[in-house]
Amino acid sequence: MAIPGACRLVLAGDSKQLPAFVANPNTKNFWPDCYLEKVMERRFPWLQLNVQYRMHDELYAHLIATVYKSLIHSAYLTSNPSPFLQKLLAQPTQLVTGGESYQLGSFLHFIDVAHGIQESEEAGSSWNMAEVDATDALVRSLLRRSGVTKKDIGVMTGYKAQRKLLKKKAQQNGWADIFYIGTIDAFQGSQVPISCLSLVTTRGYRKSSVGPSIPSISFADVDFLATFMGDRARANVATSRQQEALYFVGQANFWFQNMAWKKRSLVMHDILRFMQNKATELSRPDFVCRRRCCSSYRRHQLLLLDPPSAKGKEVAPALTKKEALQEHERHVLDSLKELFEERRQKDHYYQNEWHVERMRERMAELGLEGRQQLPSEELDKLVEEHGRCIRRFKREMKEMRQVLENELRTTRTDLAHELVLEATAS
Repeated sequence: MAIPGACRLVLAGDSKQLPAFVANPNTKNFWPDCYLEKVMERRFPWLQLNVQYRMHDELYAHLIATVYKSLIHSAYLTSNPSPFLQKLLAQPTQLVTGGESYQLGSFLHFIDVAHGIQESEEAGSSWNMAEVDATDALVRSLLRRSGVTKKDIGVMTGYKAQRKLLKKKAQQNGWADIFYIGTIDAFQGSQVPISCLSLVTTRGYRKSSVGPSIPSISFADVDFLATFMGDRARANVATSRQQEALYFVGQANFWFQNMAWKKRSLVMHDILRFMQNKATELSRPDFVCRRRCCSSYRRHQLLLLDPPSAKGKEVAPALTKKEALQEHERHVLDSLKELFEERRQKDHYYQNEWHVERMRERMAELGLEGRQQLPSEELDKLVEEHGRCIRRFKREMKEMRQVLENELRTTRTDLAHELVLEATAS
């Protein structure tokens, strides 16, 4: 690229982040992916900054290990936390969505939405409704924390379709005016105290316009989808916007899987594995937060507790027993709805995606490629394994449904009793 009249040219930027967006197709032919990287490759003199001021050191360690691979110091140390971080970590953040709960006890977590399924239109963007709901619950839980405001939270995703659904959910639940809701690419160059990242990509994948047929999934589909979010530049930008805390929302089964079947490892996978290992090494709470069924009795008891009183502070009135039972009834009904939705998604997964995934994994284990077929004995083993998975899944769904229905029956009986007592007293 020539610059007429210039004797000296100084460029500033990061060659390991996303390049400039060039809309004109004619210009793309002459403009390289990253001009700064091309300059550096030609051995022009260059200088790298060695101190970063955005985030504390434990939030930046993954980039030193996986992207920059050089010594970069952090001016802000985790061992000397800011007042904001001290408040955030004073007690765990409880995230509850329907009948599932997560406990966030650190500034860095991966929230496992195991039942999420990525959907995509033909040649279009992708979305994941389960992750939309989980991100919504995460943001609302954070906003209930002391010292956290809407301007402290940013929500990112790699896909425009997911961004649209997140904005719609934010409008419905009153957090549309947080600092940022949008794509990773558009947020490059910005920063926010708490960053929430919806990864969308999952092992179970379907194209909405194609329908539930096994041929709709191919090696090319999975490879492209993983590469888009796992790309070095995009993974770098996505995991470097935060100042105080970073929370991933995704399917751990995909992002922590064995990637031996791929030609190359993806940076996002490397980053997540590094974070998981580092949390163990530093004795922090588990990096991956997996769902667990809420204790209905415990939730009921919490609703009946009086808020802690504090001298000189205004205390919210405690719930009456009737109000607590009504609230609990709503929780149980929500849990049943989510259970039915999960069963629908899992039924679809076992009928359509499961065979393709297991065949791909088994072929990788046996070293088979291309159009080579699995031996008949291996196919028989897969059929038996599929049957066991289906039986176990149906048994678990039945047991959970019985627990929730019994809880609902008991709650409604108690509520009816309270209504009778209230009518008698009046």
